[in-house]
Amino acid sequence: MTRRTRATRAAALSLIVLLTGVLVAPAAASEALLAPGAVGMDRQVYGFFDSGDRDYMLETADYDVLTTVAYFALVANADGTLQRVRPNGSPTSEYRAWTSDWMTQVIELAHDHGTDIVLTISRFGWTDSTRAVTVALLSDAAARQRLANQAAAEVVARGVDGVNLDLEPMIGDLKPEFVDLLRRMRAALDSHDPDLVLTFDSTGYSSNYPIAEALADGAADNVFIMAYPFRTRNSDRAGAMSPMGGLSFDVTEATSRIVGLSSPDKVILGLANFGFRWPTETRYLHSLTRKNWATYGNPASSTISRSAELAARHGRRWDSEQLVPWTRWRSRACT
Repeated sequence: MTRRTRATRAAALSLIVLLTGVLVAPAAASEALLAPGAVGMDRQVYGFFDSGDRDYMLETADYDVLTTVAYFALVANADGTLQRVRPNGSPTSEYRAWTSDWMTQVIELAHDHGTDIVLTISRFGWTDSTRAVTVALLSDAAARQRLANQAAAEVVARGVDGVNLDLEPMIGDLKPEFVDLLRRMRAALDSHDPDLVLTFDSTGYSSNYPIAEALADGAADNVFIMAYPFRTRNSDRAGAMSPMGGLSFDVTEATSRIVGLSSPDKVILGLANFGFRWPTETRYLHSLTRKNWATYGNPASSTISRSAELAARHGRRWDSEQLVPWTRWRSRACT
């Protein structure tokens, strides 16, 4: 079975936190998803890491339960070049990590365990200025081709297994250009090795992404659904970052919509690998959140290890609506 024909499903740990404190922690389903051994696995277990994760990737990461790890990320410029240097001429931290000796060790570790490693190309456009860069890139055929060529060249130079394209949000008027970019990337990768993989990322609210066209023959192999966060620090109620149910729009609905536009074997489901805590008005599940942060503390994300510690200390509870663990406690600021 080649890399490109392997069935796909992501097994990610789901963690949510609230605060009186209230915390939501990794779902029990994670154990069932972490199948033994990357070698011979017939489903994808997909994880991301960045330039700050050197020690984790070299000393802690369990490649036997990962089929793919994606390095995040080299940024795409408006002209289709990759950001390799800063304005002063020094390498960016992301490119320095990508070309480092420790990255070579990660690549070797991954391959020794039968795990693929791919390069993420990112292009974020959440502000007016960064959106303008995304529009310029997608609007220019020469820039799209340049990005496809440079991404493929980096993959081949490092001896890795493909590209993950993280362009968010989707610019509605430029869907055809986005699909064209994927097709150019597919062709550039195929010119080196047809087994190189190409995935793209979609936000959980995926209505703007041309899912069917982006997954058609000659385009991407898979879509990674970023099914998080369904809440932010400004949310009125505490709850799951990746709610599996209980809401009019949740992870189940988001996944169903994308699967309906493609097929299950092309969909990788990514869940929140972190928790979140809020100051809340009551001790009850899904409580209203407090907005006086100066008095009650700021809402904040929480690592899985920290969240698990809090759950062990204060009692692990289960949210039967959103299908995630959670906990609560009283802080010194509470009355």
